[in-house]
Amino acid sequence: MLHLDASTYVGRGLHRECHRHPEDPSLCVKVDIGGDPHDSRREQRFYRHLQRRGISWDAVPRWNGTVPTNLGEGSCFELIQDTPGVVAHTLQHYLESNEASGLHCRGLRDGLLALRRTMLSDGIVTLALRPKNVVCQRLGPQAFRLYIVDSIGNTDFIPIATHSGWFARRKVARKWARFEQSSWCATRKILSWRNFWAGCR
Repeated sequence: MLHLDASTYVGRGLHRECHRHPEDPSLCVKVDIGGDPHDSRREQRFYRHLQRRGISWDAVPRWNGTVPTNLGEGSCFELIQDTPGVVAHTLQHYLESNEASGLHCRGLRDGLLALRRTMLSDGIVTLALRPKNVVCQRLGPQAFRLYIVDSIGNTDFIPIATHSGWFARRKVARKWARFEQSSWCATRKILSWRNFWAGCR
């Protein structure tokens, strides 16, 4: 059984905590913190589906199954890092920093375009596409690879998009359309998505 505590803590979402794997620093473990356990099971089913399809894993971190922990059953994933030991920041982190979003604007834009292409080609369906759910791995001074790290899967009563590439692409396109039309409250300003794109030109 893995022991997770404050020393392994990486971050948390609404219903789950993320911890660095205490025995393998290249992995992380997500554990429920009061949410519906069905959410984790739904995500696990979708990851098994992606494994069977043999996707590229360029848009989501690899899933390594479940592991027992002192905080309950955990889901084990590849930990997205800029360099060994340095956990990659979220897109929200970059958007909330005037300096970072300006300095890395073009790299983030190119990373977002690549993420959208991969989600469409691999049929990566999400519940919601938000900056806090996207992690930006730095590959160089102006190069990023972006990953969706939360809200993966399909909650439709009849999940046609999970098994049909055509329906999956339509669903992904709708999520991106809403994503591009959204705006987020940053620490110092409201950063419009359209202004972000315009500033990268």
